[in-house]
Amino acid sequence: MNTFKRRKFIIFLFIITILLIILCYFIILKKEKKYIWNINLETISKNNNLTSKNATEINNPIVSSSAVTFDVELPYKSKIVYDIIVQNTGSIDASFDQISGIDILNSNSKGITYKVDKLDEANGDIYTGNNNLNKNGGKNYFRVTIENNSTDQKTVRKKGTINIEYIQRED
Repeated sequence: MNTFKRRKFIIFLFIITILLIILCYFIILKKEKKYIWNINLETISKNNNLTSKNATEINNPIVSSSAVTFDVELPYKSKIVYDIIVQNTGSIDASFDQISGIDILNSNSKGITYKVDKLDEANGDIYTGNNNLNKNGGKNYFRVTIENNSTDQKTVRKKGTINIEYIQRED
């Protein structure tokens, strides 16, 4: 009988040990953060107040992750303006790095030039500071101006892509 009680006690201790190991595993797993990188163009809209009446969108802007493709036709001295909101829906803070594609588009411009400004979220003015942080859940605001400054005073059509690039925040 004594042996039977001892075996029962050992089995009981074994089961308690296994349960404690499982409990510790779930506590540790729950404390681990899941880091997710997710920067996306939330909205892109034509700013009708700043766009020339005779400017034409051949196609709506095509958005793919952080890239936007514009297809416009602009008479001489006209412009089309878009406002873009970039949202960080991930769990990692990000920093705005650069906008690529502008130099290539403007070097082969056909008279159409692209300009992108970062906007102050508080008042919509052009942002001149150096805080490029987009915290998780945060937003950054940009304004894209596409303008026809050709010397031959003709209507020009141009399709082009820009990329709004972010990097992981470094502490």
